[in-house]
Amino acid sequence: LWNDGTVCDDNFNKQTSDNICKELGFDKSASWSSGYVLENAAQDEISINLDDIVCETDNWEDCTYSTDHNCNHGEDVKLSCRNIVYGNGFTLLNENKESN
Repeated sequence: LWNDGTVCDDNFNKQTSDNICKELGFDKSASWSSGYVLENAAQDEISINLDDIVCETDNWEDCTYSTDHNCNHGEDVKLSCRNIVYGNGFTLLNENKESN
């Protein structure tokens, strides 16, 4: 949620998801998708507060967005964030043996 409202997926991408996760104190995003997250009736009662986010750098402050929207809740973003853990020479790898 952003200011107690949902975020629309218009223009949403990996750069945007990473910037939001960093703004929340994480290293990067793990994944994102869009659609209904809550039971439809509950989600429909929440306003959509952010749309058309465009991030061209690694800084949230450089991103542009609109607080007006042309979305429905089927376009709400569901975002998962993660931290990369380093220590003692070890790095966590994904299933493709790549560090994320």
